Amino acid sequence: PGMSDPVWEYAVNCFVKHGELQLAWEIVRDAKAVEGGCWRRCAVTLGRAALAVRDDGEVVDGELANSMVLDISDGMSLKAAADILLEFVISAAELAARAIQQSGNPEASGATVNRETLGSEASTFFDSALEQLGQLVKQANEWEVEVGQIERWNLLVRLMAKQRNMNSVFAVLDAMTKTGAEKNDETYEFISRAAVATVSLSATVDSFAAMPPPHFP
Repeated sequence: PGMSDPVWEYAVNCFVKHGELQLAWEIVRDAKAVEGGCWRRCAVTLGRAALAVRDDGEVVDGELANSMVLDISDGMSLKAAADILLEFVISAAELAARAIQQSGNPEASGATVNRETLGSEASTFFDSALEQLGQLVKQANEWEVEVGQIERWNLLVRLMAKQRNMNSVFAVLDAMTKTGAEKNDETYEFISRAAVATVSLSATVDSFAAMPPPHFP
């Protein structure tokens, strides 16, 4: 009470930075006089922190994020709720990307599971991300809100590109279009890189013995 919006936002961000997510949520949830844009930024920042992936591969507090979406979508801010739903998709994609990284070098992460298991986990997380992305599009259209900042969408493009499956990247682009997210130069740069990385090298000749015989006229 009595704080200006910038000071209030700074205070909330301090609680988030120090890991006091539940306390930060109580402050955000009970705020009544804070300007809409400021309140929404704080809510999304908090949701993002709750859905961050820790070094041990676990989400910080998915239960809190779920609770936030339910409360926020019930008369608070449908835009903020949709933006947090995007963070759920990003979180699943990050879990998938980490599993892929570990499968390439399991010893470095201290993992005791084999590459096949890690690859299966990555596939499961990618599927979850795509499923949640579809739900996000449906919910955003129902709520009639635009979703997310372009930086968050571009991050999702980069993470999904690690699957080496352009269909997943195109699914993100389609979701961006359907939710009113504008693409920028960085978006198309990431798409181009993803396409190059996905090109199959299966038909590339890797030895003289594998080359086709010469044909002369």
